[in-house]
Amino acid sequence: MVWRNPQLGEELTTTERMLVEELAKDGESNKTIALKVGKPVSTVKSHLLAASRKLGVTNRNQLLVRWLRREEEQDMKFVEFLETTLIVDLKDTGMDATAEDFEECCHIIRRLYGQG
Repeated sequence: MVWRNPQLGEELTTTERMLVEELAKDGESNKTIALKVGKPVSTVKSHLLAASRKLGVTNRNQLLVRWLRREEEQDMKFVEFLETTLIVDLKDTGMDATAEDFEECCHIIRRLYGQG
């Protein structure tokens, strides 16, 4: 999934995504992130600023919120994909699956991915 601000249309670079992920893990300082990834603090700071600009946010807290929402959206899309695949698979097998069987499978998928 591409992570971008629809209004600005700019994608994050691989490095920007990696650094935002590091920030999101523990909310650590630029210095700590720099030590973890082996880059100068100034590089980490400039990449996080570029990511913030591209995503239309103005601070680290907003960047974290945006990242966490993105993660949640990806999980929901994956759950929807699994449910759609399940429908197709049940139809293709010719099994006499009931609506209750399908709902139980969907419930298990949602529970596994924290959606239910």
